[in-house]
Amino acid sequence: MRITGKVTEKKTRQPIPFASIYFPGTYHGTISNLNGDFSITIPSNFAYNEIVFSCLGFKSDTIDISLITNPLIVTLEEHINQLDEVMIMSDNYIYKLLKTAYDKIPVNYPTSNTSYKGFYRETSSDSNYNYISFGEAFIETIRGSVNLKNDKGQIKIIKSRGGYLPGKDSVTNIRFYGGIFLGTTDLVQQRLDFIKPSQYSNYKYIISKYNNCYKILFQDKRNKNGFSSYFLIDTLSMAYTEAKYKKHNTHNDIQYKKLECERFEKFIVVDGKYYLKSLLVR
Repeated sequence: MRITGKVTEKKTRQPIPFASIYFPGTYHGTISNLNGDFSITIPSNFAYNEIVFSCLGFKSDTIDISLITNPLIVTLEEHINQLDEVMIMSDNYIYKLLKTAYDKIPVNYPTSNTSYKGFYRETSSDSNYNYISFGEAFIETIRGSVNLKNDKGQIKIIKSRGGYLPGKDSVTNIRFYGGIFLGTTDLVQQRLDFIKPSQYSNYKYIISKYNNCYKILFQDKRNKNGFSSYFLIDTLSMAYTEAKYKKHNTHNDIQYKKLECERFEKFIVVDGKYYLKSLLVR
């Protein structure tokens, strides 16, 4: 059985790109494209009762498969986090708070190799958002210790597919610029500058508090892009639980060029340790 449809926002009816579509308790799933469209097949040897639709910033929706008719239009409701309190802090207090979170990295994140399985997808498109190529894979990842900044881990491709779409191979010279290695890196593993106490003077920070987290908006003083990036710190454990920021990717290969990408990272706590749950790069 193949399920096709579109994921949209409930209020505006606008498409929601990169929404996750999956069967709970399994690794079988997909994501919506830039237009919110999706297509997923239920293997004949699997028997699922429900399918879940979720996206950052929206409430998840679970649908009974027996009630689905194609095409399926799914509307997700925006999830608004109410601001609990506004915090006014001195620069010295902000510095101490950020330093505490940084110093607790070896406590909050695994210091030994960690193995987990996941799904990876990458696409390229032209200036009109027409897809040129795609690649996706079911992967097993070995993540290195957070004590070793340059340990990028290893990835085993269990099953994959990909290719160039007909008539699109000569539109642009853009090709895959990221690669599956992205699944092994995050702001904690790489000790990015905006969380480093030694780089504190290069950034401006605004802190608010809600849902038992500190939300830290930050801006690089050298780039006047406003406070468009943030990360969350759990108020009890002082662990980084979520982040959105821009990062430059550079590669030595002549086929690649320097690109600025936006990254969304989300962590999940298991037995007192925080692990990377999802990573979106666009």
